[in-house]
Amino acid sequence: MLKKMAKRVVTICAVAAIAASALCASTQTASITDARQTKPQKQDTGPTVYLDYEDQQQRDNSVASFMYFVPMISTVLVESDSSPRNSQKARIVSSRRSSNDKEFEVVCEFVMWGWGYHENIFDAEDIVAQDRDSVPKGKPLKNIIEYIRFEGAGRGRVEVKGTKIDGSEQVTGVKVVFNHDDSTSPVTVGLYSMSRRNGWYQFENRYDTKKARVNAITFEATDDEPRMDIELASLGGRYDSEGFCSRLKGQIANLFIDPVRINPQGNRAMLDFGYALYTKQASFTFPKAANLKLRQDQQEEEPVIAKAEESDKLAQAQTN
Repeated sequence: MLKKMAKRVVTICAVAAIAASALCASTQTASITDARQTKPQKQDTGPTVYLDYEDQQQRDNSVASFMYFVPMISTVLVESDSSPRNSQKARIVSSRRSSNDKEFEVVCEFVMWGWGYHENIFDAEDIVAQDRDSVPKGKPLKNIIEYIRFEGAGRGRVEVKGTKIDGSEQVTGVKVVFNHDDSTSPVTVGLYSMSRRNGWYQFENRYDTKKARVNAITFEATDDEPRMDIELASLGGRYDSEGFCSRLKGQIANLFIDPVRINPQGNRAMLDFGYALYTKQASFTFPKAANLKLRQDQQEEEPVIAKAEESDKLAQAQTN
Protein backbone atom coordinates (compact mmCIF):
# COMPACT_ATOMS: atom_id res chain seq x y z
CA MET A 1 0.00 0.00 0.00
CA LEU A 2 2.85 2.38 0.91
CA LYS A 3 4.50 1.53 -2.41
CA LYS A 4 1.33 2.50 -4.23
CA MET A 5 1.03 5.70 -2.22
CA ALA A 6 4.67 6.57 -2.85
CA LYS A 7 4.20 6.08 -6.58
CA ARG A 8 1.21 8.36 -6.50
CA VAL A 9 3.03 11.01 -4.53
CA VAL A 10 5.95 10.93 -6.93
CA THR A 11 3.52 12.05 -9.59
CA ILE A 12 2.35 14.87 -7.37
CA CYS A 13 5.97 15.45 -6.73
CA ALA A 14 6.67 17.26 -9.76
CA VAL A 15 7.23 19.55 -6.80
CA ALA A 16 10.66 19.63 -8.32
CA ALA A 17 8.75 21.54 -10.90
CA ILE A 18 7.13 23.59 -8.13
CA ALA A 19 9.72 26.21 -8.09
CA ALA A 20 11.42 25.03 -11.24
CA SER A 21 8.44 26.03 -13.34
CA ALA A 22 7.97 29.23 -11.39
CA LEU A 23 11.36 30.44 -10.35
CA CYS A 24 13.24 29.25 -13.41
CA ALA A 25 11.04 30.63 -16.16
CA SER A 26 12.29 33.11 -18.71
CA THR A 27 10.69 36.47 -19.40
CA GLN A 28 9.29 35.65 -22.83
CA THR A 29 5.73 36.57 -23.75
CA ALA A 30 3.25 33.70 -23.73
CA SER A 31 -0.29 33.27 -25.03
CA ILE A 32 -2.15 33.46 -21.74
CA THR A 33 -4.92 35.53 -20.30
CA ASP A 34 -4.11 36.77 -16.78
CA ALA A 35 -6.18 39.48 -15.12
CA ARG A 36 -3.19 40.98 -13.28
CA GLN A 37 -1.92 43.94 -15.35
CA THR A 38 1.30 45.47 -14.09
CA LYS A 39 3.82 48.31 -14.19
CA PRO A 40 7.58 48.10 -13.55
CA GLN A 41 8.88 49.11 -10.15
CA LYS A 42 11.08 52.23 -10.00
CA GLN A 43 12.80 52.04 -6.61
CA ASP A 44 16.61 52.04 -6.65
CA THR A 45 16.95 49.82 -3.59
CA GLY A 46 14.87 47.40 -1.63
CA PRO A 47 13.79 47.80 2.00
CA THR A 48 16.08 48.11 5.01
CA VAL A 49 15.75 45.37 7.64
CA TYR A 50 16.74 46.10 11.25
CA LEU A 51 18.99 43.40 12.69
CA ASP A 52 18.62 44.24 16.36
CA TYR A 53 19.77 41.64 18.86
CA GLU A 54 19.01 40.75 22.45
CA ASP A 55 21.54 43.25 23.78
CA GLN A 56 20.25 46.16 21.72
CA GLN A 57 17.09 48.22 21.43
CA GLN A 58 14.83 46.01 19.35
CA ARG A 59 13.00 47.43 16.34
CA ASP A 60 10.30 45.72 14.34
CA ASN A 61 10.25 45.03 10.60
CA SER A 62 7.22 44.55 8.41
CA VAL A 63 7.00 41.00 7.10
CA ALA A 64 7.02 42.47 3.58
CA SER A 65 10.50 43.86 4.29
CA PHE A 66 11.82 40.90 6.27
CA MET A 67 10.84 38.42 3.55
CA TYR A 68 11.88 40.61 0.62
CA PHE A 69 14.28 37.89 -0.50
CA VAL A 70 11.38 36.00 -2.13
CA PRO A 71 10.96 38.38 -5.10
CA MET A 72 14.76 38.69 -5.22
CA ILE A 73 15.34 34.97 -5.88
CA SER A 74 12.62 34.78 -8.53
CA THR A 75 13.67 34.54 -12.18
CA VAL A 76 10.14 35.39 -13.33
CA LEU A 77 8.12 38.52 -12.74
CA VAL A 78 6.50 38.55 -9.32
CA GLU A 79 4.19 40.95 -7.53
CA SER A 80 3.92 41.45 -3.77
CA ASP A 81 0.72 42.12 -1.89
CA SER A 82 -0.50 42.23 1.71
CA SER A 83 -3.94 41.65 3.18
CA PRO A 84 -6.02 44.71 4.13
CA ARG A 85 -5.06 46.17 7.54
CA ASN A 86 -2.10 43.81 7.72
CA SER A 87 -0.31 44.04 11.10
CA GLN A 88 2.39 41.38 10.60
CA LYS A 89 5.82 42.20 12.01
CA ALA A 90 9.11 40.34 12.33
CA ARG A 91 12.09 40.73 14.62
CA ILE A 92 15.35 38.98 15.40
CA VAL A 93 15.28 38.03 19.09
CA SER A 94 18.58 36.23 19.68
CA SER A 95 21.96 35.55 18.14
CA ARG A 96 24.52 32.83 18.92
CA ARG A 97 28.00 32.70 17.40
CA SER A 98 30.77 30.14 17.37
CA SER A 99 34.07 30.12 15.47
CA ASN A 100 37.59 28.77 15.30
CA ASP A 101 40.60 29.45 13.10
CA LYS A 102 38.98 27.91 10.03
CA GLU A 103 35.21 28.42 10.17
CA PHE A 104 32.35 30.23 11.85
CA GLU A 105 28.65 29.72 12.48
CA VAL A 106 25.80 32.03 13.50
CA VAL A 107 22.25 31.11 14.52
CA CYS A 108 19.74 33.97 14.80
CA GLU A 109 16.20 33.29 15.96
CA PHE A 110 13.35 35.44 14.72
CA VAL A 111 9.66 35.78 15.49
CA MET A 112 6.73 36.80 13.30
CA TRP A 113 3.50 38.05 14.82
CA GLY A 114 0.41 40.01 13.88
CA TRP A 115 -2.68 39.53 11.76
CA GLY A 116 -3.04 38.95 8.03
CA TYR A 117 -0.83 37.63 5.27
CA HIS A 118 1.82 38.82 2.85
CA GLU A 119 2.22 36.99 -0.44
CA ASN A 120 4.26 37.00 -3.64
CA ILE A 121 2.34 36.08 -6.79
CA PHE A 122 4.33 34.65 -9.69
CA ASP A 123 3.60 35.74 -13.25
CA ALA A 124 1.83 32.97 -15.17
CA GLU A 125 2.93 34.30 -18.56
CA ASP A 126 6.61 33.88 -17.75
CA ILE A 127 6.02 30.39 -16.41
CA VAL A 128 4.07 29.30 -19.48
CA ALA A 129 6.74 30.76 -21.75
CA GLN A 130 9.28 28.47 -20.09
CA ASP A 131 7.27 25.27 -20.01
CA ARG A 132 4.83 25.26 -22.91
CA ASP A 133 7.36 23.84 -25.40
CA SER A 134 8.56 21.15 -23.01
CA VAL A 135 5.26 19.23 -22.89
CA PRO A 136 3.60 17.23 -25.67
CA LYS A 137 1.14 19.20 -27.75
CA GLY A 138 -2.25 19.45 -26.06
CA LYS A 139 -0.98 18.20 -22.70
CA PRO A 140 -1.49 20.27 -19.52
CA LEU A 141 1.21 22.12 -17.59
CA LYS A 142 1.57 20.56 -14.14
CA ASN A 143 2.37 22.00 -10.71
CA ILE A 144 2.79 25.65 -11.59
CA ILE A 145 3.53 27.90 -8.65
CA GLU A 146 0.93 30.60 -8.05
CA TYR A 147 2.09 32.24 -4.83
CA ILE A 148 4.30 32.06 -1.76
CA ARG A 149 2.44 33.28 1.32
CA PHE A 150 3.47 34.23 4.85
CA GLU A 151 0.35 34.06 7.00
CA GLY A 152 -0.10 34.92 10.65
CA ALA A 153 2.56 34.31 13.29
CA GLY A 154 5.55 32.00 13.43
CA ARG A 155 8.99 31.30 14.84
CA GLY A 156 12.11 30.65 12.81
CA ARG A 157 15.85 30.94 12.66
CA VAL A 158 18.59 31.86 10.21
CA GLU A 159 21.63 29.59 10.21
CA VAL A 160 24.80 31.07 8.72
CA LYS A 161 27.98 29.11 8.00
CA GLY A 162 31.27 30.38 6.67
CA THR A 163 35.02 29.88 6.34
CA LYS A 164 38.14 31.80 7.29
CA ILE A 165 41.01 31.70 4.78
CA ASP A 166 44.13 33.88 5.07
CA GLY A 167 42.32 36.39 7.22
CA SER A 168 39.34 36.58 4.88
CA GLU A 169 35.87 35.56 6.09
CA GLN A 170 33.33 34.27 3.60
CA VAL A 171 29.75 33.05 4.07
CA THR A 172 29.32 29.66 2.42
CA GLY A 173 25.70 28.94 3.26
CA VAL A 174 22.50 30.44 4.69
CA LYS A 175 19.53 28.34 5.81
CA VAL A 176 16.21 29.93 6.73
CA VAL A 177 14.09 27.65 8.95
CA PHE A 178 10.43 28.58 9.41
CA ASN A 179 9.45 25.94 12.00
CA HIS A 180 11.83 26.62 14.88
CA ASP A 181 11.37 24.21 17.81
CA ASP A 182 8.89 22.18 15.72
CA SER A 183 6.42 25.06 15.50
CA THR A 184 4.11 25.26 12.48
CA SER A 185 5.64 27.11 9.56
CA PRO A 186 3.62 30.16 8.41
CA VAL A 187 4.95 29.75 4.84
CA THR A 188 2.84 28.08 2.16
CA VAL A 189 3.15 27.69 -1.60
CA GLY A 190 0.10 27.57 -3.88
CA LEU A 191 0.24 25.25 -6.91
CA TYR A 192 -2.02 24.54 -9.85
CA SER A 193 -2.08 22.83 -13.23
CA MET A 194 -3.25 24.45 -16.46
CA SER A 195 -5.01 22.82 -19.41
CA ARG A 196 -4.63 23.88 -23.03
CA ARG A 197 -7.83 24.86 -24.78
CA ASN A 198 -8.18 26.04 -28.37
CA GLY A 199 -4.40 26.19 -28.61
CA TRP A 200 -3.94 28.48 -25.59
CA TYR A 201 -2.84 28.04 -22.02
CA GLN A 202 -5.09 30.31 -19.98
CA PHE A 203 -4.98 31.12 -16.27
CA GLU A 204 -8.77 30.70 -16.15
CA ASN A 205 -8.33 27.05 -17.11
CA ARG A 206 -6.30 26.16 -14.02
CA TYR A 207 -7.26 23.06 -12.03
CA ASP A 208 -5.91 20.61 -9.42
CA THR A 209 -4.92 23.37 -7.00
CA LYS A 210 -2.58 22.29 -4.19
CA LYS A 211 -0.89 23.79 -1.16
CA ALA A 212 2.57 22.92 0.16
CA ARG A 213 3.82 24.10 3.55
CA VAL A 214 7.51 24.99 3.56
CA ASN A 215 9.76 24.28 6.55
CA ALA A 216 13.12 25.51 5.28
CA ILE A 217 15.11 26.87 2.33
CA THR A 218 18.89 26.87 1.89
CA PHE A 219 21.26 29.05 -0.13
CA GLU A 220 24.90 28.23 -0.89
CA ALA A 221 27.88 30.13 -2.27
CA THR A 222 28.84 28.81 -5.71
CA ASP A 223 30.66 29.80 -8.87
CA ASP A 224 28.07 27.90 -10.88
CA GLU A 225 24.40 28.61 -11.43
CA PRO A 226 22.93 29.18 -7.94
CA ARG A 227 20.27 26.83 -6.65
CA MET A 228 18.07 26.69 -3.57
CA ASP A 229 17.17 23.62 -1.51
CA ILE A 230 13.53 23.33 -0.35
CA GLU A 231 12.18 21.26 2.54
CA LEU A 232 8.41 20.69 2.80
CA ALA A 233 6.28 20.02 5.86
CA SER A 234 3.17 18.89 3.97
CA LEU A 235 1.58 18.65 0.54
CA GLY A 236 -2.13 18.35 -0.23
CA GLY A 237 -5.24 19.84 -1.82
CA ARG A 238 -5.51 23.63 -1.67
CA TYR A 239 -8.54 23.54 0.63
CA ASP A 240 -7.92 20.24 2.41
CA SER A 241 -7.09 20.18 6.11
CA GLU A 242 -3.48 19.29 6.89
CA GLY A 243 -3.13 15.92 8.56
CA PHE A 244 -1.17 12.69 8.49
CA CYS A 245 -1.61 12.08 4.76
CA SER A 246 -0.51 15.56 3.69
CA ARG A 247 2.50 15.39 6.02
CA LEU A 248 3.41 11.96 4.63
CA LYS A 249 3.17 13.30 1.08
CA GLY A 250 5.38 16.20 2.08
CA GLN A 251 8.04 13.89 3.51
CA ILE A 252 7.99 11.68 0.43
CA ALA A 253 8.13 14.76 -1.80
CA ASN A 254 11.31 15.87 -0.02
CA LEU A 255 13.04 12.73 -1.33
CA PHE A 256 12.50 13.82 -4.93
CA ILE A 257 12.84 17.61 -4.92
CA ASP A 258 15.97 18.74 -6.71
CA PRO A 259 17.58 22.08 -5.77
CA VAL A 260 15.83 24.85 -7.68
CA ARG A 261 17.60 27.34 -9.95
CA ILE A 262 17.25 30.89 -8.60
CA ASN A 263 18.21 34.44 -9.54
CA PRO A 264 21.93 35.04 -8.84
CA GLN A 265 21.02 38.48 -7.46
CA GLY A 266 18.86 36.91 -4.76
CA ASN A 267 21.43 34.26 -3.87
CA ARG A 268 24.15 36.90 -3.47
CA ALA A 269 21.83 39.07 -1.35
CA MET A 270 21.07 36.18 1.04
CA LEU A 271 24.79 35.45 1.49
CA ASP A 272 25.38 39.16 2.16
CA PHE A 273 22.47 39.10 4.62
CA GLY A 274 24.16 36.20 6.40
CA TYR A 275 27.42 38.16 6.59
CA ALA A 276 25.55 41.13 8.09
CA LEU A 277 24.24 38.82 10.82
CA TYR A 278 27.71 37.39 11.44
CA THR A 279 29.29 40.85 11.79
CA LYS A 280 26.36 42.05 13.93
CA GLN A 281 25.45 44.93 11.66
CA ALA A 282 22.54 47.03 12.89
CA SER A 283 20.66 46.83 9.59
CA PHE A 284 20.77 45.39 6.10
CA THR A 285 19.42 47.01 2.93
CA PHE A 286 18.33 44.66 0.17
CA PRO A 287 19.10 45.57 -3.44
CA LYS A 288 16.09 46.26 -5.60
CA ALA A 289 14.51 42.99 -6.75
CA ALA A 290 14.99 42.86 -10.51
CA ASN A 291 11.71 41.04 -11.19
CA LEU A 292 9.41 42.74 -8.68
CA LYS A 293 6.50 44.45 -10.40
CA LEU A 294 3.48 46.53 -9.42
CA ARG A 295 -0.15 45.78 -10.07
CA GLN A 296 -2.02 48.47 -11.93
CA ASP A 297 -4.10 49.28 -8.85
CA GLN A 298 -0.99 50.18 -6.86
CA GLN A 299 0.44 53.69 -7.00
CA GLU A 300 3.75 53.58 -8.83
CA GLU A 301 5.50 55.85 -6.35
CA GLU A 302 4.25 53.87 -3.34
CA PRO A 303 4.77 50.13 -3.90
CA VAL A 304 3.81 47.66 -1.17
CA ILE A 305 7.38 47.33 0.10
CA ALA A 306 7.91 51.09 0.20
CA LYS A 307 4.71 51.67 2.15
CA ALA A 308 5.58 48.92 4.60
CA GLU A 309 9.05 50.35 5.19
CA GLU A 310 7.64 53.85 5.69
CA SER A 311 5.24 52.42 8.27
CA ASP A 312 8.24 50.88 10.08
CA LYS A 313 10.02 54.24 10.23
CA LEU A 314 6.91 56.06 11.45
CA ALA A 315 6.32 53.52 14.22
CA GLN A 316 9.96 53.81 15.31
CA ALA A 317 9.76 57.62 15.40
CA GLN A 318 6.65 57.45 17.57
CA THR A 319 8.40 55.04 19.93
CA ASN A 320 11.34 57.39 20.32
